[in-house]
Amino acid sequence: MGSDKEIAKLTEEHNTILAECKTLPLDTAEQRDFAATYLLELRSLLDNAEGMRAAVADPIYKAWKNAREQYAPVITPLQEACTWLKTSLEAATAKALKQAEEELEKIAHDTEALAKFEVPDAAPKGMSLRSSRVKYRVVDESLIPRKYLTVNHALIQREIGEGVEEIPGLEFYRDTQLQKARS
Repeated sequence: MGSDKEIAKLTEEHNTILAECKTLPLDTAEQRDFAATYLLELRSLLDNAEGMRAAVADPIYKAWKNAREQYAPVITPLQEACTWLKTSLEAATAKALKQAEEELEKIAHDTEALAKFEVPDAAPKGMSLRSSRVKYRVVDESLIPRKYLTVNHALIQREIGEGVEEIPGLEFYRDTQLQKARS
């Protein structure tokens, strides 16, 4: 294993080699032959440097890989549980929000009902809603204007970002995700 001093010395030498290579003339056949021979020497130096690095890094990588494999049975079920529960919570929260929106639309013109309407807590305790970008799904391809016919996702997302709220044949919706609330 190389000491910090050895690594610093090699770094300086190799940076000097790099600077020299960038100034090598390659105009004549002799100059190109010299450069080709020098390239072979450099490849040998590179192999040696990579061997030095591997001597240090390989045991560390093997230890990391072994630890990862050893703890995978412990970690994987928890990762899957978190993913499943988060996805389920997001779906249930989205459903609750949609139901509240539908209820609000039904009573939109009834000022008395609107005054009594209570907005439900959308996010479970300890969580907050994080609004992501607006997404869309195709509901009637025959209504989509010609410029969107290949369903140009990048164009649609760009126009959504510019404030377009409606494109025939597409349904816009918010993809809601949960995140831990800030304390």
